Amino acid sequence: MRASRCLQPKLKAVIVHDGSGTDHVTTKALASRRVEATITGPGGQQLVRLRMPNPINALGRASVPLHHTRVPVARAPPSTLGQIEGGTSVNSIPYEAKLKVDIRSESEDELVKLESALREVHRRWRSRRNGVARDRTKGKLEWKVELLGSRPGGELPPHSTLLAALRAADE
Repeated sequence: MRASRCLQPKLKAVIVHDGSGTDHVTTKALASRRVEATITGPGGQQLVRLRMPNPINALGRASVPLHHTRVPVARAPPSTLGQIEGGTSVNSIPYEAKLKVDIRSESEDELVKLESALREVHRRWRSRRNGVARDRTKGKLEWKVELLGSRPGGELPPHSTLLAALRAADE
């Protein structure tokens, strides 16, 4: 660890050679964003709280348009609705629902479009679900979309000096 800290200011690039040869070299890295959408509401016992807004219901409906968002993609799926949480029992209206989404693309522009689409879907559903005719005294849904992580992508050009150095080291 100490040696790497000492060398860090002097390093301009790092090559990782893992395997027995350079017949196949990965030169592209997918960019990704991880986003969590949280919907909260008044929740409670279902018989007492008839016609209450339901965070899980809203989350399920909001995730469908996101899943159908189309952007040009080379090899990776544009998004994965990977984790849903919420509720405390099967016969009560939940207080909270969460959806974690992994968005990936080789293109930073397309990644931004996908993240914007996620935020737009939730913005539309937030206004629509709270605009439904129901007794406002029974509460409304609150929505929050939070960025959990962002990993940049990149591509090494085919004639890069790093790639030439890797092949030379392999020889």
